[in-house]
Amino acid sequence: VAQVNRNLCQQTIVNDEGGFITLIYGVLDPEENTLTWTSAGHPVPLLLQRDCGAVTAVAGPEAPGLPLGIIDDAEYTTQVTAIPPNSRLLLYTDGLIECFPMSGGAHREFGEDGLKGALTVSAERTIDESLQHLFDATLAFTDGEGRHDDTSVVLLERS
Repeated sequence: VAQVNRNLCQQTIVNDEGGFITLIYGVLDPEENTLTWTSAGHPVPLLLQRDCGAVTAVAGPEAPGLPLGIIDDAEYTTQVTAIPPNSRLLLYTDGLIECFPMSGGAHREFGEDGLKGALTVSAERTIDESLQHLFDATLAFTDGEGRHDDTSVVLLERS
């Protein structure tokens, strides 16, 4: 990730436009049931423990490093997350939590709390149904207007 960052910092298309890129890079070890990952400005994955319905971030808010393309010598920390039995791990882009209704007064976002609630409600559903519920919940939150930013989701399940 650090090498990709250094390369992007030298690209004029990123520097001249004042842009940046967020990224999460991970390696899943199905034998050890772990995900080794690092983040460049990307949201921290969420872990749903299906037995009790608890949803927690797998690292603190300091875990994401700087987005790519900002500072060429940025450092990125590697995290290792254990995936317990009967749990789900959600990796997602910020477009999911930053969705908001365009009308209705004060700006309010779906947020991590909305995401956690949707995961909890759908904990006993199949993984496909849980993903559908997640997208339906954000659509309902935006009063049918949809998400206004990129939305990518990976939902892993350890049964």
